[in-house]
Amino acid sequence: MIQASSNDWIVRLGVGVIALDILLVGFGILRFPSSLSASSNGWLGLAGDGVVLLACLAATQWGLIRSFRDHPNEVRTALMITAVAGFIFAAQFLLEYLGSLTSNQDGMLANFTFGVLFLLFFSGGFWEGYQERSIRAGLRLGLWSGIFYSLVWVGLLWISFHVFAGTVQESRFFEIDQTLVDFQNSGMNDLRAFVVQDYLGATFFHPLLGAASGCILGLAGGAFGKSLGTRWGRGQVSSDRK
Repeated sequence: MIQASSNDWIVRLGVGVIALDILLVGFGILRFPSSLSASSNGWLGLAGDGVVLLACLAATQWGLIRSFRDHPNEVRTALMITAVAGFIFAAQFLLEYLGSLTSNQDGMLANFTFGVLFLLFFSGGFWEGYQERSIRAGLRLGLWSGIFYSLVWVGLLWISFHVFAGTVQESRFFEIDQTLVDFQNSGMNDLRAFVVQDYLGATFFHPLLGAASGCILGLAGGAFGKSLGTRWGRGQVSSDRK
């Protein structure tokens, strides 16, 4: 009964984050409906987001229950990584909108935050690989960390967009983030539609890239952790025998 309750809690959390992302995307479309018709990317982006978010929902409903039942520590570690990453990226968004960053500083900040994220993926995979003496443990950790973090990042992206839409802070952010340059090069004549379409694309690609990078770095960390743990264990056995 305790395990089932834990499973229910973890699934409700995942479904809640996905539902929030869906609502935020839908609200963006309702606020700026021209984003769907401004170019062919509008409907295509919305359809792609639906596929990705539904895939994440399916993974949460079925894969997460099994993973949490069989490997609870990995899922807990993935949640810890997500919490740290969510805090870091929330701070990044606030600095970009409310700070006085230049374009170069904004680029350095993005490199730093993603560098920390990749380090978290690798170190989490290393820890689980070392603890379980299993490369697959690092792979599973990286997969769930990548999915969880991506869903949180998507939520932060759309929340920032809705909160600051039409403000001076948003205009400054568009300047340092090169959004205006990209808009001018796009050939579109509706900035708001361009931004919504751009964010629809980010909502589609980010979970895919997050899961892929999490798997790769988690696998690498797991392999390193397993190797070190196996050698350390052998060393301990040899020392005990002496």
